[in-house]
Amino acid sequence: MEHAQDHRAAVSRCEEREAQLKRFIQVLQENENRYMTILNSLPMQLVVLDGKGYITFVNHEWERNAIENDIADPSLAGVGINYLKICRSAIDQGCDEVRPIYEGILSVLEGKVKAFAYDYDCATPRGNERFQITVTPVNDEKGGVIITHVGK
Repeated sequence: MEHAQDHRAAVSRCEEREAQLKRFIQVLQENENRYMTILNSLPMQLVVLDGKGYITFVNHEWERNAIENDIADPSLAGVGINYLKICRSAIDQGCDEVRPIYEGILSVLEGKVKAFAYDYDCATPRGNERFQITVTPVNDEKGGVIITHVGK
């Protein structure tokens, strides 16, 4: 009889532990959804690069801006694309205005500076606009940077 009670108690503990794990997973999923909503609600263009310069995240404002600025293929500015290679290519084609941005991103990625900010002019369908780019490191074991572009 005692063995049966021990077994029932063990089963009950396992069931409670399983219920706790399910609640934990649900909270994690709700938090992830909440964080994504927050990032997509920001009124700035936001992109995250990994340590090699590949885009790992863009928010809705980034995507909207790509479409609004007539980028023929918005996926060219999306996840999986190497942002540094795009900057380097623009410099190689004579677009020297990109050089400070490229070098600033590299400086943060390489840990030479803690952050980088730079004001620049950009031709858009609405005319010439002024923006500020800010680059900050991602402080985890994967590294990378967060880049924001804010209209001024």
